[in-house]
Amino acid sequence: MADLKGKIYKFFNRLVEVIDEKSNKDWILYGYDNLLPNKLLKYVNESGTAKACVSKLAEYIEADGFVSEQTSNYQFNKEQKGEDFLSDIAQQVSIYNGFVLLVKRNTFNEVKEAEIVPLDKVRKDKKDRKKLWYNPTIGTKYYQQSKWQSYPLYNPNAVNVYSTFPQGELAYFYKKSADNPHYPVPDYYAGIEDVITSSELSKVDLEMAWNGFMPSAILTFIGNPSAPIQDNKHKTIDDYYDEVLNSFTGADKDRDGMSGRFSLLKMWAATKEEIPNLQTFDAKAIIDATNAKREVINREVCRLFKVPPVLIGFSEATVLGNQQALSNSQKVLIDVANPMQRFITESLQTVFKLDFSISQKQPNAVADPSLLDVLTADEKRRIFFGLEPIKPVENVNQ
Repeated sequence: MADLKGKIYKFFNRLVEVIDEKSNKDWILYGYDNLLPNKLLKYVNESGTAKACVSKLAEYIEADGFVSEQTSNYQFNKEQKGEDFLSDIAQQVSIYNGFVLLVKRNTFNEVKEAEIVPLDKVRKDKKDRKKLWYNPTIGTKYYQQSKWQSYPLYNPNAVNVYSTFPQGELAYFYKKSADNPHYPVPDYYAGIEDVITSSELSKVDLEMAWNGFMPSAILTFIGNPSAPIQDNKHKTIDDYYDEVLNSFTGADKDRDGMSGRFSLLKMWAATKEEIPNLQTFDAKAIIDATNAKREVINREVCRLFKVPPVLIGFSEATVLGNQQALSNSQKVLIDVANPMQRFITESLQTVFKLDFSISQKQPNAVADPSLLDVLTADEKRRIFFGLEPIKPVENVNQ
């Protein structure tokens, strides 16, 4: 009896990233290919719903800016005062759950400025936990290994920093946990498949539109595809059919994006048996399936980012015509943003001696109809809109 040999195959989720400390690089890999944060940015930007959630969350984190007027007007770097500085940090925290600053000091060892550094461009040193690495090209098609630069980790108690590290220090802020001791991993990554699915559903619709909603099909020809055509271009029959069908199906477009997808293709066959055989797939079933799945997936994406769907445009039966329900949704997102605001405040206070308290977004004011009946016009202006009473018009004829 012949020996039976077999292999054991390991199946794994291709999206699960591992933060690797044992690579042969000088830095701890951020994901198995060192590109996890770059992928997060790509996934978010390719999903309209995820992008809307990030923008809405950043809006609630930023709210009306810093409470302190001094902090709002402070020049943090050559291009940014307080409001713009906070806005950029809120975007980084919304995507990565952390942010990085390039801190520079003067000759008196005082912090003179801080610039926001994209978190996806920074990695931690594998051996020296007081060193960070930065590469502006990582995650791009122009990646250059030679662009890696080392920076010291920001230490508020360090001395002689200006002379020792003229390039500055990197302050890396995030909340450590059991599953992310080295780098921030946002909660929505646990369901990143839904974010990617949201993007892919949009791409399906785009491809259908590009192809004039023509169904996918299998087209079978009789004959030798490598047979040359009797011309001086040295093309095969297969090359010829590819060109014709690309034009006919709308795959080839002119400079205005127009194509010949709605046209008539004329072909000949020597015999009836040589007529191409076309087997189409049910496009309606595909369209119906994507339409049914789209809202389910996009709502799930909202849940992953902890953003109530109604706040980014999804209608809710409990909200339509119900201002109290809308106000409650706003309060939910305010509660989500508050810990992130405190995280930013506490982080920045380790760098600058300023008040970094952030204002809180206010939900829509909603009053009981019975209360509105007993309020004066001036009281309504003051309570719900923060406006002064209307001053009576003076009679100039008196």
